[in-house]
This record gives sequence, structure tokens and C-alpha cells, in this order.
Amino acid sequence: TTNNRTFNTSVFDGLTLVDTVYFWFDNGTGKDFNITGTNRSGQWSVSYNVSALVEERQGVRIIANDTVNNVNNTFVINFTVDFTVPNVTINYNFADNSNFSIRSNNQTFNASVFDNLTLVDTVYFWFDNGTGADVNITGTNRSGQWSVSYNVSALAEGKQGVRIVANDTVNNVNSSYFINFTVDLTSPNVTINLGTANNPTIQYGSNFTATTNNRTFNTSVFDGLTLVDTVYFWFDNATGNDFNVTGINNSGQWSVSYNVSSLYGGNGDITQTVRVMANDTLNNLNNSVFWNFTVDRTNPVVTASSSGVTSTAATLTATINESVNNCTYSVTNGAGSGTMTKSSSTSFTATLVLLPSTDYVATLNCYDFVNNNGLSTTSFTSSAAAAASTGGSGSGGSSGGISTSVQGSFEKKVWTSINAGETASVALKNGVMGVTEVSFSVPATVYGAWVNVAKKDSLPSSVSSFSGKVYRNLEISKGPALNKEGAYTDATVKFKVEKAWLAEKQLTKEAVALHHYDGSKWVELSTSVGEDDGTYVHYSAKTPSFSYFVIGEKSGAQAAPAVEQPVVEAPTEQPVVEAPAEAPAVAEKKGMSTGLLVALLAVAVVVVAAVVYMRKRR
Repeated sequence: TTNNRTFNTSVFDGLTLVDTVYFWFDNGTGKDFNITGTNRSGQWSVSYNVSALVEERQGVRIIANDTVNNVNNTFVINFTVDFTVPNVTINYNFADNSNFSIRSNNQTFNASVFDNLTLVDTVYFWFDNGTGADVNITGTNRSGQWSVSYNVSALAEGKQGVRIVANDTVNNVNSSYFINFTVDLTSPNVTINLGTANNPTIQYGSNFTATTNNRTFNTSVFDGLTLVDTVYFWFDNATGNDFNVTGINNSGQWSVSYNVSSLYGGNGDITQTVRVMANDTLNNLNNSVFWNFTVDRTNPVVTASSSGVTSTAATLTATINESVNNCTYSVTNGAGSGTMTKSSSTSFTATLVLLPSTDYVATLNCYDFVNNNGLSTTSFTSSAAAAASTGGSGSGGSSGGISTSVQGSFEKKVWTSINAGETASVALKNGVMGVTEVSFSVPATVYGAWVNVAKKDSLPSSVSSFSGKVYRNLEISKGPALNKEGAYTDATVKFKVEKAWLAEKQLTKEAVALHHYDGSKWVELSTSVGEDDGTYVHYSAKTPSFSYFVIGEKSGAQAAPAVEQPVVEAPTEQPVVEAPAEAPAVAEKKGMSTGLLVALLAVAVVVVAAVVYMRKRR
């Protein structure tokens, strides 16, 4: 871009005149050429576009000739034609494509810069800073090695570039070389994974026991700028003797499987911590994510007690020294087994149905949240049967059975055994409960079975409310011997409903059914209408299982039609008849008068009717 340059010389001759002066350009190619100078009072000059010359070192020789052909060609003007930018070479150093962190501080950026024809004038390092606020720093030259030291931690976080701008003395600029690097001030991102059903991972606050064995600790670890270098899991072991386990990387999912039962358990519940140590290639460390969990090696301490013991009932209570998940009970002599009701996290209860004058041993077993269990037993004896109770033998099985009841409240029957294929039944002696008989068959011989039929004033809150009209609420429960699926079949419930209640509720006898609670909803059972004995209508229904029942209105039942009353005509008015004259007095006869006899007969009829009514109610 230099274009024209002027070459100028003073030429004089002391004796004669200067004839010609021309400027001889050798052009460095062998193709010389001459340009005649222009004279201005002895100042000879020529203007020439030197950029048309060949790039190299050039010379212009001045050829001065006087009028007698004396030639002077000893003077030469040397110059250089330079079209090429300086040569820049990035020296081997760790800066190119490096990554820096907040701890990196000063880093040296180094390049070799040379020019074959002219001199290197300036070299500066242009930091773009990733923000638009660029920074230029002039390099220091040491024999062609240009460098600058800069605190990269002060740069914006992200991908960075330093461009080397090299300029020679004729302003040929080379800005094509740059050094890329990354400033990463942020530690890796760590997220706890919840795992899958096939590969579960523990959750914060989990509890484990000595039998838990391997558990998987799983995290997702990623770095937005640089690479994740190492991830290890730091187990504090609750002893001060920490240890680390290096995670296995599967596409950014780092995990370790460890036998947690080998961790220190102490004398009770020991809280353990596993901390994730995630480090990127710049040593940015994230150690903020951790799990707390418990290694529980201690069984709960259970205290069993009984209270409210009568001839037919008792309450069991389990008191525990720590919070537990659940408690179960098992009682001898047919009093049953099952899951206790939670009163609090450290107290559970169960209500029993008993036989009078019977010894019982109850075993209570409580499990904490990692299935450590503790048990305790208590013994008690039910009191003698109350005066209102009745008992006797039953026929429901090859060994017979023993029934106990409280009139109008419950009827329970216990069988020592029921042979395979036989039908067992519980007959209810009192019509107040609604049920008259419960029967079932067993496909295989069972031992110690019992069935209890109880009238309920109200159903538990856990049972959905019944929407229709209710005659009786019932619970039919069974003992453990009948709990197994398929242990009994052909369960049938026979019951009766007062005709007076049907009339009061305006229901036909066909509008009544037995309803069975299946654990989530009421199911109307197919109900057959039986005899009408004048006071009750009798029914029967098959049920798939024993639970809560309602004797009540069928869904969509029609109201009974109103009974038309006969029209009674008003009596016709009778003519007034005068009283006859008073008859003479007759002597009174000895013996029973007719009026007294009629009164006694009326009383006898009432008594007979009452006796018949009471027998029918039974």
C-alpha cells in the first residue's frame, strides 16, 4: 500500500555541466529499468510506485553523467519492499485450549513473532473477555519471544479467546492467531437420583438394619464448562474413621453400591452421612450434597398388658420404648390374632372377644421401620359368664362347637375342628340382632376356627356410609383358621326383618337386601325372600366373605302402596224408646255373676295373645 516514493539527489560538476541523471532500479529480478531524473537547480529526483517492485531488499543506483561523459555511479539508495505480515507462532505453553478457575491467577500467553524483511514493531494481546469489554495488553519482547502475564481469574466465566495482533514497521498486521481457553469458576452440579424399581437408590432419612446389605448411592454430576474429573462418596461412618469410595460413571450418572450393614451401628440408632465429593478438571469442588440415614441394630422393647377383662371382652395394649411401624397380636384359646390399632407411635391396642372363665396368653409383636421386632406376652383369665349370657354345644362340625353370647349384642361360636366338606353354622337365639343363622362349608379340615356375629350401633369411620334405610348394622368376623383364601365356601346369612319396620319405612318385603362391605364400597347381595310369620319376614343371602353388613333398603326400592281404609257408614238414628216401668225387685241369686265371668275370659285371651307374641319374637 506504499505506492509512489520520491528518490532525490544533488548532482553538480565543478568544470562542466551535468548532462543526465537517471535512477537505475535493479528490481531484484534481473529485469532492471532506468528512470531519468528531473532537475530542479541541481536537485535531481524521481517519483516511483515502489509497491510495483518485487518484494525483497531493493537498490536504486544513481547514474550521473556530465557533458564530456564522465560517469558517477557510486551512490546507491537501499530500501526494502515488504508486503508480508509478521510471522506469528504460538509457543508451546499450557494456555492454548486450557481451562482456568478462580484459583488460576496469572497465566502467561507466549508467541514467537518474526519478520523476514522488516522489523516487528509492536505485538499486543487482545482479550475479548466474553463481555464486549475487550482488553488489550502490549507484549514484552525477548529476542522475538513476545509474552504477557495476566490474571485470568478476573475475566468473565465462560469460553475466552486471546488474539495476537503483530505489526511490523511498515504496518503489515497479522491478527490471525489466537489462543482459546475457558474460565470456569463454578463447581459441578450434583443432583441425587431416586433410582428405579429395578435399581433403587436410598433416599434421605432412610433407615437400615444389620441385614440390609448393599444399597446404591446414585447422583447425576455435570459441569457446564469443563469436564467432571472425579466423584467419590465420603462415608463418615459415625466414628471419625472416614473412608471414601470412588463412584462409577455411566454417562454422567455416578453411583456406588455399598454394604451399609457393615457401617458402625453403636448401641442404638446411629445417624450416618454419605457426602458426594464432585470435582471438575479445575478442582472446582462441590461437596454440598449428602444423604443422612440410620443404621438401626436395636429391637424395640415392648411391654404387653391387658385391661377391661370381662367374661366376653378384653383390651390388649402394647407400649413401646420407641416409635414403631406396626404391632400384631396372637391370643391362645381361639381369641384370635391380627393387627393392632395405633393409638400413638409408641402405643397400640386391640379389642378381644372372649369365652367366659377361660385362661388366655397374648403375644404382642411390634416392628420398627426397618423391621427390627420386639415381643412381649401377658396372661389373663376371663370372668365367669354374666347372668344375661347363655352357652352350650353346637353342631357345626365333627367335633361340635361352643357358643357364647350376650343377648342382643353378639353371638360367638368356637369349633375345636371342622371336618373337610362339612357345614358349620352359628344359630342366633335372639331376634333383636336381625341375623338368625350364619353358615359356611370348609373344603379342608380346620382347627380352632371361630365366627363372631355382632350387632353394631354404628359402623367405624373407616367404612363408607350406607345411603339407604338401615334396619341393622352388623359385623361378622372370623378367626385366623379361616383367614386363608379359600378356607371356607358357601357362606350364607339368614336374617329377618320386623313387618312393623317395613310398614314404618313404607317398604315392601321385596325392597330389603343384605349389603356387604368389600373393603372399599357397599355391594348389594342377591337376597331371597322367605316366609312371613306374621311378625317377621325371613330372608337369606350368600356372601363372598365375612366383614361388615347392613340389613337395609335395596337400591332403587319402590315404596309400599298405601293401604286403603274401608269406609264406615254412620249409624242410623234409632227412635227413642221410653224406659219400661221399674220391675219389682228380685231376690239376688248366689254364685258368679255374668259380668265377672266375661271379664275373666277377656283377661285370659290377653295373656294367651301375649305369650304367642313373645314366642314369635324369640
